[in-house]
Amino acid sequence: MQIFNTIKGISGFLENYRCVNPDKKVAFVPTMGFLHEGHLSLFRKAKETGDLVVVSIFVNPIQFNNKEDYEKYPVNTEKDISLAEHEGVDVCFLPGVQEIYGDQTSDLIQLRYPDLMNRLCGKTRPGHFEGVLLIVHNLFTWIKPHYAVFGCKDYQQLILIQRMTRDLHLDVEIIAMPIIREKDGLAMSSRNARLSPENRKDATVLSQSLLAIRDAWKKNPDIRVKDLKGIYEKYLGSLRVDYAGIYHPHTLDDLPEDAIVTQGLAAVAAYCGEVRLIDNMFMGGNCGG
Repeated sequence: MQIFNTIKGISGFLENYRCVNPDKKVAFVPTMGFLHEGHLSLFRKAKETGDLVVVSIFVNPIQFNNKEDYEKYPVNTEKDISLAEHEGVDVCFLPGVQEIYGDQTSDLIQLRYPDLMNRLCGKTRPGHFEGVLLIVHNLFTWIKPHYAVFGCKDYQQLILIQRMTRDLHLDVEIIAMPIIREKDGLAMSSRNARLSPENRKDATVLSQSLLAIRDAWKKNPDIRVKDLKGIYEKYLGSLRVDYAGIYHPHTLDDLPEDAIVTQGLAAVAAYCGEVRLIDNMFMGGNCGG
């Protein structure tokens, strides 16, 4: 596996690769590191899809609206490199903050979709998605992948990236992959490493609430949104909930309380101790569809 720390290095290598191999496809997976099985599933999909697999590892400071959250984000670069290499990743882009932003991490250009950004996570994380879209746009510009693979746990992020890619006519096919879960149902996340044993046990109610909602929807096709939302209260009482609702899977609008759900996204964000976790499940339709 080749490792590059500079934009010039990764861009030059890939430009030469494309010149020598004009028929080969580049598949890309952007990450913030502290890799787990969810990330590895994305690497495997990239390997199935492309001829050359590129992975980036960069904890992006401008997508954190909370400085303490950024400072506590788990990092284990040595282990990440070993895992990526074991999965057959060909190229790893491992830049520092100075390489990406220089001395300027504020007053940067913003890519914004207010209607999508002001919902769900965007309500309490101002600037988060602007930071995500800027780094993803720049990574696409430097790497020029044919395919980019993203997980569905960060569903709001996924649909924003799909929208940006379409609107800016970026020649990248976005591939969405399902959430990978622990045996007890908890969605895999780098943040899980920060949970205390007690909080880790409490965190399972997130997926339990979503499963209960999906089961209720499957059993009763005429069930209404207000009845599905009521299920959250039975599971999430011990947590500090950021949001928990039933949403339109494309616009992220709250579905009307009296609506019968033919297609919807059950999504939740809550704090387990000081760690904020998110999860979602679909009722009809698929992630990225």
